Amino acid sequence: VELVWKKPDEAALREFLIGRMGFNAERVEGALKKLNAAQGQRTQRRLDSFFKVLPKPAGAGAKKRKAEPAKKPAAKKKGS
Repeated sequence: VELVWKKPDEAALREFLIGRMGFNAERVEGALKKLNAAQGQRTQRRLDSFFKVLPKPAGAGAKKRKAEPAKKPAAKKKGS
């Protein structure tokens, strides 16, 4: 399967959104302008562009707490 992105059929979108669904014409026109402007732009950024890797300070691993030993479950009292 091959997906190809083509320019949207603006007349059909207007007819459907305004005529059939009752959307506001001004808002539909604004959305179509944004859609056309976004056509030539890159759609997604790489995930690593959102984060910056910082070097670890010296001795950072020494501050970790040690795991606590497992506790035995409490014994049941007789008569309860």
